[in-house]
Amino acid sequence: MQLSESTFFTAGLLLLTVVAVQSGCLYMLALVRGRRTATPFQITFARAGHAHAGVLVILSVIAQLYVDAAGLTGPVEGAARNGIPLAAILM
Repeated sequence: MQLSESTFFTAGLLLLTVVAVQSGCLYMLALVRGRRTATPFQITFARAGHAHAGVLVILSVIAQLYVDAAGLTGPVEGAARNGIPLAAILM
């Protein structure tokens, strides 16, 4: 299977977003350890948000392979390639 340039570009950007998710995780750890003040709801919300963001970023990288394997073109390709990362951003 030959990977397209779009896959390499999008996967590269997604792997850079892992750094952003990790920096948010450091903030979340400060909340959980009590170094930052927050309500129990805020702590739970931060923990769930970062977990979902991390999972969706990894799934986005994997989905890039399936878009190439399916041979999609045009707007359908764009929607398939960018749908999962947009879901993570919009969350």
